[in-house]
Amino acid sequence: MIGLFSTLSFNYTTILATPTSLSNILGKSAAVPDGIKDLSDWFNVGQYPIPTGNTNSGAILEPGSSTNSSKQAVVKISKYGHQSTVAAVWSKRDQARSDTDNQNYIDVNRRQTMSMWLYFGGDVVNPNNGDGMAFVLQNSGPNAFNSSDAYGVTGSGIGGETLGVWGSVLKNSNDTVQKENNTSKLIAGRAIQNSWALEFDTFSNMNRGGYDSNFDSVLTSGADHIASGFPASPYTYDISSPNGPIMRHTGLIQNRNNTHLLTDQKWHHLTVTWEPANVAVNNGDSGQSYPQIIYNFNDKNLDGTPNSNAVSQTIPIQEKDAAGNVISNDPFHLNGSNKLYWGFTGSTGEASETNLIIFESIPSIVEANLTSSLYDVTQDNREVTTGGTSQANSVNDGDELALTYNPKYVSGSKPWSNIIANIDLPTNITYKNATVTYNNDTTPTETFTLTGDQTNIKHTLTKALDLNDNPNATVTIYGTAKSSNGTDGKPLETTSVSSTHASFNGDNSYNDVMTTPFKIVQPKKINLTATDTINQSIKIGDGITLGGKVAYNTSTTVDPNNFQVYATINGQKSKIATSMSSILDSNSNDTFHFPISTNDLKDGSNDIVFTVEDDYHNVSNQIEYHITVVGSLLLTTANTSSFKSVNSYPTDRTIGRSDDWNVYITDERPKNSSWTLQAEASELVNKGDKTAKWNNGGLIFVDKNGNQKSLYNNLTTIATGTKSLDGAQTSQISKQWLANQGILLKQSTYQISGTYQGKITWTISDGIKN
Repeated sequence: MIGLFSTLSFNYTTILATPTSLSNILGKSAAVPDGIKDLSDWFNVGQYPIPTGNTNSGAILEPGSSTNSSKQAVVKISKYGHQSTVAAVWSKRDQARSDTDNQNYIDVNRRQTMSMWLYFGGDVVNPNNGDGMAFVLQNSGPNAFNSSDAYGVTGSGIGGETLGVWGSVLKNSNDTVQKENNTSKLIAGRAIQNSWALEFDTFSNMNRGGYDSNFDSVLTSGADHIASGFPASPYTYDISSPNGPIMRHTGLIQNRNNTHLLTDQKWHHLTVTWEPANVAVNNGDSGQSYPQIIYNFNDKNLDGTPNSNAVSQTIPIQEKDAAGNVISNDPFHLNGSNKLYWGFTGSTGEASETNLIIFESIPSIVEANLTSSLYDVTQDNREVTTGGTSQANSVNDGDELALTYNPKYVSGSKPWSNIIANIDLPTNITYKNATVTYNNDTTPTETFTLTGDQTNIKHTLTKALDLNDNPNATVTIYGTAKSSNGTDGKPLETTSVSSTHASFNGDNSYNDVMTTPFKIVQPKKINLTATDTINQSIKIGDGITLGGKVAYNTSTTVDPNNFQVYATINGQKSKIATSMSSILDSNSNDTFHFPISTNDLKDGSNDIVFTVEDDYHNVSNQIEYHITVVGSLLLTTANTSSFKSVNSYPTDRTIGRSDDWNVYITDERPKNSSWTLQAEASELVNKGDKTAKWNNGGLIFVDKNGNQKSLYNNLTTIATGTKSLDGAQTSQISKQWLANQGILLKQSTYQISGTYQGKITWTISDGIKN
């Protein structure tokens, strides 16, 4: 039993006409894909041994020739009506060895992408199409083709079911088959050695006339098919069937019900990607200990847009023995080299068809990629994406948009030159202008205006892209989102804008990209009202919580999970944001209270502005709170202060203070605030004899000039100051007094012995008393 891997199939029907001539297929009015010009610079066609009884059908059909009136160079592998032909086209890997700029090869150490268009013809009147062609990677040389080596006599190759690449099943001179001459190993030895092939087989070899035509005998009904394998591996050929060797078809793709997959008289696109083993790809790792090839068939339409019928296969590059055991991750036997030939082989037998190739990219010359992005400029240059929530894919009607195209040079031996950008513009955008920048520069090198309803841009970049000077370019197109109107003449609530195609076509690389599809929605007005007092004062060190109430101007219910609350404090560029659902009032879906930390406030006046924004990027009006952070003016004194103990005599003297006087002023107000400290004293009374009072004297204040003022029932200024620093500032009043200054006790007459006590009332300028 033959193992079939990852079989993919289609089920659609194509109605064919009678095959047309080359002059019609490649006529001036024919739909011919774009691709690389000057193919003879990069490929050799027809240099291989020609099997006996066959003719060489390979050729490059230059544009403007008798058989090719199109503007595109085309490789011909075979032509309808021409039987028993063979052909091969190989990359010029080894030409001018000293001139690496002119070498065309696959670098196995890099991710390499080859893209091309394939045409297989087709005949409905005589549906005996054949045989097809094969895409081949090989390390056998510039003239590689399979061979016939029966009885030790080296022949010149063979077509038929081999397509010029697989090993052939040979007959004896009397037209019989000796199985001992057709073992798996011998058949593999007749194939192109050191190779991997992807066949596009248009002729079903299913028990058609003998032991030597059975490669496809285990396939389901259907002539056309695609499959891959290693031509020089014995594992590829199963000889267990008595009807003849069968080829193992890896990654099989074919239609059901015998419908046409290839021979439908249409151009088919093919992309083949080589991914090295354990080499970083797209900022990651291939995850494989072996190389792999990814091929995508029918992955885009003739106009460059993606094809919904695309199919893809991923094939490990691992050589197997006849039993299917992996024996090598290098079936090309490169022995330290990094270069592979690549190209096509093909053949016709009794059946025939027209097989054509248009090459789009040559990775060793230019490996490039092209991406496109859409940004909503109005919404802080938010990128519009297709993934995630529907809000991420929406813009508001009237938003300013920026559509970018980013061609990037990845690797190669020559610049990507003469790049023509052909851009189909998305609908529902009123266009303004476009710019081109290079190498991530912010200053446009090229600027051109657009008409509001423009649908296409065709512009040639003034600079080539290369790895050093200009590795990338950015084409930016500016416009305004404009929704469509309904039958009532009013803007639709939702307008869907489809993806559009763009191509960047240079001398040596052709790349396509599709824009991001998006929706234009009508903006909803959000009303935000304050729920707290607009003007408030708080003390230094305190935070505050401020609120707002949210409502749409429509009947739409407010879902707090869909809102972000933004607080801008004192004009900060960076907004403090939080989900509205996390700061809701209890039992409320529309009212929030946003906590403002003391660390976010400054002394004095603070302006706090709130807005809310929903998931569709509708933004509310602003509400503004004015918060004044007021610092305290604090007086600190000792609970009890005293004067020095003295004898009754002499009676006329000034008594000094003890060391327990502590008078401090702490000012937490804004810088340059002023204060005044005043004091007033009561009468002094003897503690033991309440009738005995301090006569003819009492508490006095002596300033720095020696001037004395009585404090008894007399409010006296004893200190003033102005805050000179930010933050809290402390003035030590009592520490500033000399021994003969400040508050002292005056005695003018004889006093009864004892302890006298009284009270000092302090007053600072803001009226706080202690």
